[in-house]
Amino acid sequence: MYRTSRPEGSSTVVFPLWWSGRNKEASYQVLFPAFWRFSHQRENSEWTLATLFYWSRNGNWRTRGLVPIAWYSRNGEGSGTDALLPLFYEKHSPTDQMVLTLPFGFRKAPDGGWFYVPPFFYKDSWDRSFWMLFPLAFSHHDKVSETRTQIVPPLLLYHRSSPERSLFGALLLFWRHRDITSTTTLGLPLFYDFNSFHDRRLTMFLPLFVRYRSQVTDTSVAVAPLFYRRTGPTDSTTVLFPLVWDFRGGDRRSTIVFPLYAGFRRPTWEGRYIFPNIWYRTGLGSEAGTSRLLVLPFWESAVKRPGDYLWEVFLGLFGWERIGRNRYLKLLFIPFELSPAPAASTAWYGKPPPASHTRRMRGLDTRTW
Repeated sequence: MYRTSRPEGSSTVVFPLWWSGRNKEASYQVLFPAFWRFSHQRENSEWTLATLFYWSRNGNWRTRGLVPIAWYSRNGEGSGTDALLPLFYEKHSPTDQMVLTLPFGFRKAPDGGWFYVPPFFYKDSWDRSFWMLFPLAFSHHDKVSETRTQIVPPLLLYHRSSPERSLFGALLLFWRHRDITSTTTLGLPLFYDFNSFHDRRLTMFLPLFVRYRSQVTDTSVAVAPLFYRRTGPTDSTTVLFPLVWDFRGGDRRSTIVFPLYAGFRRPTWEGRYIFPNIWYRTGLGSEAGTSRLLVLPFWESAVKRPGDYLWEVFLGLFGWERIGRNRYLKLLFIPFELSPAPAASTAWYGKPPPASHTRRMRGLDTRTW
């Protein structure tokens, strides 16, 4: 047995079973190993452990329990805890409550809360929210920066977005990035799309298709197997080799659909060929009102100038023509002149068709009721 006594405190030891001590602020008693008790007068606290039984006091908090299986605590102001481990744990206060169990759990608080039903978990607060379906999907939302993040591990999927930019990827094969000036889309290893807003865009599906467009110059080019197309503000070129050929520039255009059709447009005329033997031409501009039709070798008709007219059968075997007042009849390729038409009925020959104008009639309405 060992005992000491000093002004600041005393202690007693009966080795190895009993230990005790005391001073102005604290005291302890130990009956090894069954009983432990410690107290602190200045902090108004004490706790005691007697084998598996535990009780303590800390200020206005009181705790009782069976260590380490069950306990409960109360403070007399509506707050406390209850536990039966590992099955149940509960903590509450006048403004907060939390419950933890194996099949479910939740917490409610003024600034947010959370709950879980394994494998699902959800948490929400004033500045962010989070949920997961472990281990299949995860999602996070930062409400302050308006940033969202989603992850789906089985699909190797990642998505992060904000008002200024976003990034999306799946299976390490598909990626899409966006910001306020451009987007980039990749479908590896074949598809690529680069789009700079209001500037240019390049799209590729290798090796089948490539397209480039410039919004600054208003031009575009598209290329595919046996296909080519270029367009601009005043011209275009389209080729579907070897069947379709189309070239346009200003007031000129040539279109060929081999071997069935061909169309041509020039400043003064426009013509069309239809396989195998049809050609039709009409005048434009200064030659407006003229035309010619060939159905070789059966038929030919033409208007060489407004008011004139010609038709022939079998390349001139039979025919008839009017030129101004003069009229001709063709028999067996030989033309015969007929008597001219009266002058009054042919005064308008050779003049272009008058332009059509719609003009509003103006006047005074004098109707009365």
